[in-house]
Amino acid sequence: MGFNTFPVWLVGVEGNNPYVAVALSISALAFTWILLVALALAGSGRRRRSRGFGAGLVGPEGEDEITPSLAPEEEAVA
Repeated sequence: MGFNTFPVWLVGVEGNNPYVAVALSISALAFTWILLVALALAGSGRRRRSRGFGAGLVGPEGEDEITPSLAPEEEAVA
């Protein structure tokens, strides 16, 4: 290839001035974290507000969500 990647270029800079190499490494790390946080914030804006497991499902009577019955149904005592 006709170009040097960032890590290869950084090793070349380190031979001349190690302080510049450290500053560039820290700057690259900070840029990566800023980019990750920006992507995470952009991705979280698309989701609806969740109310837990099964949120957003519509029940048979038009309820907001389907909630399974955990207890067996009791028979009416006559």
